[in-house]
Parts: sequence; C-alpha cells; structure tokens
Amino acid sequence: MKKPVALRTVPLVLATLGIRFPDEERELDKFIELLSQSSSGARNLKVTVSVGRDFLFIRAQNHSFEVVETMAKAFGTILRLAAESLNLKELHRVGARYVNEFQHPDNQSSLEAWQGLLNKRLVELPGPPEFAHPQEYVQALMAEYPDSTMDMRFGKLDENPEKFFLDTDIFSLKPRPAEPDQITRLLEGYQTRLYQLFRWSVTDKFFRLLRGGHNALQE
Repeated sequence: MKKPVALRTVPLVLATLGIRFPDEERELDKFIELLSQSSSGARNLKVTVSVGRDFLFIRAQNHSFEVVETMAKAFGTILRLAAESLNLKELHRVGARYVNEFQHPDNQSSLEAWQGLLNKRLVELPGPPEFAHPQEYVQALMAEYPDSTMDMRFGKLDENPEKFFLDTDIFSLKPRPAEPDQITRLLEGYQTRLYQLFRWSVTDKFFRLLRGGHNALQE
C-alpha cells in the first residue's frame, strides 16, 4: 500500500468523514458543549464539525494527505462524545469523501492536454472528432463492492476549464452499531482507498510534478 507523501502542490481541496443515524430528538447543545471542552484533535486539525438530529460530519479544506489521514482517529474521539450525549445506538450510513482539484501546469484548457498527466481512463476523448475538445466534460461512475459503494464524478467545468476535478465518495448503508473503534477502522480503510484512487488517477510524471519536480514535464 502506498502511504501519503509530502506534495508541494496539494490537489486535495476537501475531505469529509461522516455518519447518519435515525432522525430523533437529541441533546445537540449538550454534545456541542462537550466537544468544545474536549481534546478531540478537531482543533489541531482545523476541521469543521457539523451535527444535526440525523448526521455528524467533520470536514477539512486544503489540507495535505498526510494530515487528513489522521481525521479518522479524530472522528472516533468525537463519536465517543456523540454516542453518549446524543444517545446514538445504530448508524445507517458511514462514509468518506475526497475532492481533488488538479491545475494544469501550463494552464491548458483542452481535455486532450490532460493526456499523459492523468490516467487515460479519466481523459479518454469522447465521441467523434467534433466532440474531441469539449469545454465542459463531466463523467460519473458508481461501483458496488461487498462492503461499500463508490460514487465517483470527474471532469472539467466551463468556469475553470484549466482545472480537472475528481470527486469520490465511498460509503456503506449497512446498519451497524455506533461503536467508535469499529467506525474508526472502517473510515481509515475508506481513506486508504481514496488515497490509492488519487495515486491511480495521476501518472508518475504528474505525481513527480506535484511533489515539486519542475522538470517532470520535459521527461
């Protein structure tokens, strides 16, 4: 398994971990007070915690993969507080989402310009020649696994044509107990898969450029 390494240019713009549970009356104020008094790691990570009658999420923006990798443990600590103060028994959804945004090194806007930088399965030119240079190109894929579902969207949009996004959500809808250690391990596994998907999405040449190898494109 490839572990996260330091990148000079970090494409990860959003990381979210979260759970959903039955919609019931809950002592949200009590949980928020406990959270403000705890050393959950959320402050050090500079993550945002969102909670409601049927959800609990943490999100981090523009962090490195190495830092984001520790989010699952922080979430487990937060879940311990929530399980008691919100009386959580069963979860209906557990998931992790990464949004990567790649900037073309030469600020090129054509889909063809991304060939050799991103995995060819992400940038295959669609359709006949007249559709080979779309201004907007968005694809969606969904894959079912025995333990989870992966929902992936990728492409480029009109408002930022020189950027390519990869938005992936891995989640499970299997009912399970609100057991912090179990949920932490599950989320750590999802985060590992999301990082592996990022590494799959970029070519070795582009990865060297993200790490700071300015001459990578000339190789």
